[in-house]
Amino acid sequence: MVPFLSGPKASIHRQIVLIALTPALVIALLLVFVIYQNNLRISLYQLQQQGQLLAARLAGALEYPLAIGASEQLSAVVESAIKPAAAIMGTPVQAVTVLDAEGRALYEFSAADPPPKSTRKTGPSPRPAEAATVFSMPVALQTVGLKEAALPEPRIMGYVKVQLSLLTAQTRWQQRLLEELGFVILLFGIISGFAYKIGRHLSNTIREIADAIQAIKNGQLAIRLPQTAAHELGTLQEGVNLLADTLERGRAQLETELTKVRGEYQTALQKLEEANQAKSFF
Repeated sequence: MVPFLSGPKASIHRQIVLIALTPALVIALLLVFVIYQNNLRISLYQLQQQGQLLAARLAGALEYPLAIGASEQLSAVVESAIKPAAAIMGTPVQAVTVLDAEGRALYEFSAADPPPKSTRKTGPSPRPAEAATVFSMPVALQTVGLKEAALPEPRIMGYVKVQLSLLTAQTRWQQRLLEELGFVILLFGIISGFAYKIGRHLSNTIREIADAIQAIKNGQLAIRLPQTAAHELGTLQEGVNLLADTLERGRAQLETELTKVRGEYQTALQKLEEANQAKSFF
């Protein structure tokens, strides 16, 4: 625990604020951890769903061109599929690679490259500089069978690989994280403000009670505390006022008795002097 907040010289206000803010700080840290984990999990899940959905859409669109060997149509099919999908998802497509059944590249598209062209290159695709995640989906030719016969297995015509940029997903994740962390900080600030206000009120009340007790010790019995609280501090204020009132009435009664005794003493002394004077005449 922090020494200047919890040591013997720490003010009651600091101790009250520390007691009030410690649970709020622990809860805020837990919320930050939960929000971080939740945002990371949601971002990865959304990216996985978007990548698989786009790969499945491309696989369906490429089924006919691959079946008839129309390689020149791959560019138009890919572009017509990825542009609206990327606009809807908000995640840019970094690269698309179409492979035949043997794994040879038939078409490659890269967002950073010039307009794509059909190719038969078997070499590896250029590795993008930006971080990306790859989703692969087979392009299967669905055959139709008779009702009585079992459906034959789909024939694999090729594969499509989609690379989605991680930078945009990370940017959205960081933005959402900052927004939610800002809400947590705002909430913690509001709680801290309430804790400071309540701590200040309680410490001021306790300080007034302590000052009143010190004043009574110094003989200032006319001091009274306003009852500003209805709980235990209010009872303590009432007790201090009752103590001061009792002591004040006791002192007033004692002074009255002393005044009466002084009067009786003066009267007796005067009578004694008169008697002594009367004796001196004889």
